[in-house]
Amino acid sequence: MSETNAIELYNDPAKFEHGQRVAKMLATSMTLPAHLKNNLADCFLVYAQAMRWGMDPSAVMQHCYVLQGKLGYEGKLVAAVVNASPNLKTKLNYEYSGSGQQRQVRVFGTLKGEDKPREVIGTVAAWKTNNGQWNTQTDQMLSYRGAREWARRHMPETLLGVYADDELPEVVKAHAEVEAFTPTSLSDFGEVVSASNDPKTEERKPQVIEAEIVKTAKQERPAPEPAPALNPQDAELDKLFS
Repeated sequence: MSETNAIELYNDPAKFEHGQRVAKMLATSMTLPAHLKNNLADCFLVYAQAMRWGMDPSAVMQHCYVLQGKLGYEGKLVAAVVNASPNLKTKLNYEYSGSGQQRQVRVFGTLKGEDKPREVIGTVAAWKTNNGQWNTQTDQMLSYRGAREWARRHMPETLLGVYADDELPEVVKAHAEVEAFTPTSLSDFGEVVSASNDPKTEERKPQVIEAEIVKTAKQERPAPEPAPALNPQDAELDKLFS
């Protein structure tokens, strides 16, 4: 199913109802990941994503997970989605070289309508995460990451806002850091920039920095002007209607 047809799931009442029935049935499966069992809403979201990719919803559901309220997909699924894209003339190719931290992969593929392949190059040093498989299946992890990086650069419409398993923790962390700062006025933004340039900022807790920002905003906020005094005639009227 194309992106346009996937959007029709929400705009076409009949397709929307059918999608709900499929999601409801899948949500009762005992073989689903725990975060999807009896979770109709999330099952529908994964179903819609599977339709967008033209894949079996039940298979996609086996390779997704939730981290602090954000939906992510395993790297091997993302690589499969990229390779299955109708926009590719042929599947992606991988060339490996080097060793240790300098082990690298060159990922290249050609889009339909083009003759020259597009490529990305990445190393273990640049891409490695805390996932233990980087130590035991280095080339496989390089291929998963390389396919995603290739698609992000050369075919972004395929992935849209989808997060893979090795990047979702960083996304969650970034959102948490943004939510820790809530400026209360325009003048506060200057304090945020000043604090971010201070080398000691990293040693201070976000809650302390936020408290200082709010304190500064209150100090800078001008006191309200007193209400103008009423003339004798208006004072009398005010008494009548109060």
